[in-house]
Amino acid sequence: MFDFVKKDDKVLVLLNNKVSTTDFPPSLLEVNNCEAKVIKSADSKTLANDSSFNWVLAFDAHEQKDLVDLLKFVAPGGSIVLHKLIDNSKANEADKLFSEDISALRVSGFRFKECRVSPLTSTWRIQGLLSDEYQDDLGVCQIFGEKPSYEIGSSVALSFAKKPQNVWKLDDAVEDDLIDEDDLLDEEDLKKPAESSLRVCGTTGKRKACKDCSCGLAEELNGEAAKEKTEKSSCGNCYLGDAFRCASCPYIGMPAFKPGEKVVLPSSQLAADK
Repeated sequence: MFDFVKKDDKVLVLLNNKVSTTDFPPSLLEVNNCEAKVIKSADSKTLANDSSFNWVLAFDAHEQKDLVDLLKFVAPGGSIVLHKLIDNSKANEADKLFSEDISALRVSGFRFKECRVSPLTSTWRIQGLLSDEYQDDLGVCQIFGEKPSYEIGSSVALSFAKKPQNVWKLDDAVEDDLIDEDDLLDEEDLKKPAESSLRVCGTTGKRKACKDCSCGLAEELNGEAAKEKTEKSSCGNCYLGDAFRCASCPYIGMPAFKPGEKVVLPSSQLAADK
C-alpha cells in the first residue's frame, strides 16, 4: 500500500474534513521509524514554510491552487501521492481517467511519474477517507507526482565571459627549422617524363596491359613493335552501310564503301561548322 515510503522518511498525510486525524491509524504506513504527521487539508497553512517532507499523501480532491501550495511542503526530489477511487474494470485506463489531475500536477510544478491501482481492501475502508460509500467493484488509484531536485526560488549564476579560442600560432623562431622543399627533389625528379611512359591501359587504368590487350600497350611494354590493327568483318556486309551492319561492327557510322576499299572521311566532314 505504502511500500514506497522508506525508513526515516518524513511523511505528511492530508485528510479531508470528514475524517478525524485520530481515525487514520499509523499502521497504514507499515514502515518502521517513519515520521508521519497527519492533519486535515484545511490546516495545511499552519505548516508555514516547512518543506522537509519526503512524501505528501493527499486523500482530498485538491484543485490546482491547492497543489501549488503543497509543492512548498515537499522537499526537493520528494513526491506527492493523490488518492482516487476507480472502477476495477477501468484500472488500465487510469492515466486517461485522471488526465485532469495529472495536468494539474504538471502545471503546479510536479513531474508526473505513474498511476498505481490497488484493490480496495479493509485497511482502506476508513469511514470517509476517500468516500462515504464503498463498493466491491472499486479500487484505489495512487497518482504519483515528483518535485524537481531544486528548491523553489533557487538561482544559478550564469557566466557570459568569452572563452579564449584555441588558435594555432607559429612562432617566428620556428621558421628557421623549416625544410626547403627544393632540397627534397633530386635531378631525376625534375626531368620531364616521356609521353610513352605515361600511357596506361584503357581497361585497367594502369600502366599494365590487360589479358586481351589490343591497343598496343603489351607490345610497347615488351619492347616490341605494335601490330597493325586490321578490321575484319564477321558477316561480310560491312561495306553495304549501317543498314546491313551488325551491332558490333567497327564500321558503324561510316559511309558505304567498296569491298577492300580503305574508308577515308572527306576533309569537309572533319571541319567544324561555321
